[in-house]
Amino acid sequence: MNSGWYFRRNFFNATNAKAVYIKTRLYNPSVYIGYRTTTNGNMTNVSQSIPSIHWMKIQRSGNIFMIYTSYNGTSWIRRYTATVAMTNCINAGFFAENIVAGRTTKAWFDHAEVVGYLKTGDETESEITQKAAFEVSFYPNPANNQITIEAPENTETIKMMLISAEGVVVETKQFNSMEVIYNLQLIKPGIYLLRFEKDGMVVNKRLIVM
Repeated sequence: MNSGWYFRRNFFNATNAKAVYIKTRLYNPSVYIGYRTTTNGNMTNVSQSIPSIHWMKIQRSGNIFMIYTSYNGTSWIRRYTATVAMTNCINAGFFAENIVAGRTTKAWFDHAEVVGYLKTGDETESEITQKAAFEVSFYPNPANNQITIEAPENTETIKMMLISAEGVVVETKQFNSMEVIYNLQLIKPGIYLLRFEKDGMVVNKRLIVM
């Protein structure tokens, strides 16, 4: 099974749209990078042998797409840089595919995030440290009745959305404190996305409700 990160210009998900992707085969050091610079153009494919990949990331800065891998999710090494001219609004996501034709595959993506924020400066080193747009966390997870949300040193309004696995916004809240209790008693068990927004910055976290 292959799995990976995917950026694509949104032409109603048209076939052969501009795209950038990175994928890796489970338990295999081979990494595949691909990008298409023009609609209906040829896909450029690059392969590398990189052992011990547990994390992958594509970071966009204008038309520059920087592809990183990491062993621990903290220290990142840039593996490739592709230039693809795209509009501001694009599709971004994750995918899984079976390398054997005619077979159905299922995949579970853990700690998957799509984060949009403006950086104050460009990365100058090949190995960087991942930083959140702003600091926010919660516990426990999984949770039953409630969670405690912490936003250290926060003095501004944070908008929070609870989104179901089907992409439905279940609830919207706002808070401007450093700690808040969020009640889950009326939330059905399942896997959710907690989306936090502040000053145009976004942080996504996964929540499991038992």
